Amino acid sequence: MELHANLSQVSNVIKQLAYEDRNDLNRKRTSATIKARASCARTRNYSYKLHEELHYGKGISDPKPDFEGLPHLKHHKYA
Repeated sequence: MELHANLSQVSNVIKQLAYEDRNDLNRKRTSATIKARASCARTRNYSYKLHEELHYGKGISDPKPDFEGLPHLKHHKYA
């Protein structure tokens, strides 16, 4: 418009500008998607870490003690 050139909608210049606009939009959309995925992954990993500390930090998964040397504990089910 500033050059006062008569360009139709089917001209190669208009097509190229539209193509570049679409590419820029797609690039921005992909960048936002990657950022969102990274943010979700960080949050998920943090939640898993908290869950692990809560449930497995109290010695639940530690090996059970050996009660073989204590005869008075042999009749209990938990021994």
